Amino acid sequence: MNIVTEFKDQQNHLHDLCLAVRAVQNVYDRFVSQRLEEFNEALTKINEYLRLQYYCLSLGGEAYLQSVSPLDVYSDGIKFM
Repeated sequence: MNIVTEFKDQQNHLHDLCLAVRAVQNVYDRFVSQRLEEFNEALTKINEYLRLQYYCLSLGGEAYLQSVSPLDVYSDGIKFM
């Protein structure tokens, strides 16, 4: 096999691999985005219930949950305010 032909074959293979990596990265990014969106929706619902319950129990107090790092809620967690 000619060295130039072999190089072009390897180059095409590398290009195909790069496309596959990008496709997997896009799927991963969508999952991360969806997970964050669902977490924020759940946190909002929990906060609504928490505020109502805390208000009733403390006769007028206020409490809520807040994520420590809004961009990466799973690494730093949430805090009770």
